[in-house]
Amino acid sequence: MKHTKIHERNNQLKKVLTEENKKQYTKIESYIQFGNTFKNPIELESSLNGFLHEVIEAQENGKTVNEYVNDQPKEFARNFLSKLKNRPQELLKTIGIYLYVLFLINFALNRFSIDIVDLITLTLQTAVFLGIMKKLLQWDVFSETETLLRLITGGALAGIAFALVGILRDQMGFLTWIIEIPFVVFVGMLSVVALTITVLMVVYKNKSKADWFVNIILLGGSLIIGILNYL
Repeated sequence: MKHTKIHERNNQLKKVLTEENKKQYTKIESYIQFGNTFKNPIELESSLNGFLHEVIEAQENGKTVNEYVNDQPKEFARNFLSKLKNRPQELLKTIGIYLYVLFLINFALNRFSIDIVDLITLTLQTAVFLGIMKKLLQWDVFSETETLLRLITGGALAGIAFALVGILRDQMGFLTWIIEIPFVVFVGMLSVVALTITVLMVVYKNKSKADWFVNIILLGGSLIIGILNYL
């Protein structure tokens, strides 16, 4: 079963909770979701489904969600995450999507040469920035610090980390590895990627209209703009 289906079931189960319990559960769920970067989405949603059934049963016995987790929601959420296995596939999938979008943008702008070192640097900068922001959002769930202070602190940390990676790259300017990709080859690569994604969607029975729509817009738009710019 797809994780989206389990997620839909979980949303239905949350409607059974009282307003107070729903608020308490949502905090725990948010903390877990912000920390699930490399977790199996099916295992994550299945575990949340089990937890939801437990808190609903506790509610029927007159307990709140916080009482069920011994008034330690943050600690419970941490332990919950630690029991989920990390999956390298999730990291590879994230990198794949990132590179896919980057290549489409390059094609649309008629950039057929790729500096591998710059690509690695940009990837690291993006990963560091998003990682810090995600941790900030996770920390925010149970934090009692003022929202503005949290935003300023998180933004400053992410900006500093982003700048440091950029400075490091500038100091290593002698490192360069440029690959020239002919226009026809670039079109062929994108076509193969498009076909592969389509096949995978069919094999795994991905019926999400949003996935198809985003993929078509990215591919179709980039191909059309890229070809027009080239001509």
